[in-house]
Amino acid sequence: MSKYVLEDLCWSFIGEPFELIDEFEAELKEYQLDIIGEDFDEQILNELVIIEPSIRVKYWCYDGDEQIEPTVTINAINSHAFTATDLMFQLHNAVVCKLDEIDHHFFQGLVLEKEQDENLPTLYTLQQGS
Repeated sequence: MSKYVLEDLCWSFIGEPFELIDEFEAELKEYQLDIIGEDFDEQILNELVIIEPSIRVKYWCYDGDEQIEPTVTINAINSHAFTATDLMFQLHNAVVCKLDEIDHHFFQGLVLEKEQDENLPTLYTLQQGS
């Protein structure tokens, strides 16, 4: 299991949740081309990046004036593993409402947490940049 996941993929958790994964994938691809340029290999979007049926992701945001660290659980669409698109689609939809209004809404990868609860899905921390 890799300690870092998708650290080279760019995204901004702003806007609204997406209803369709195909629409999200088109936006994700366009965003990569805008930031990375023609060197972006769109095949990465279809590669399996986490071979687990579900994961938990911890991130930080605000609840009023208080900084909090909620955790979301996301499940692979195919019930076995996450492609980059599947992972980013679900992560975007899970956190965009909380991150849309703060400066640290840029995706900088996921980091595997050192401490894990064996009874729960694997925990990652969302690296958020501004």
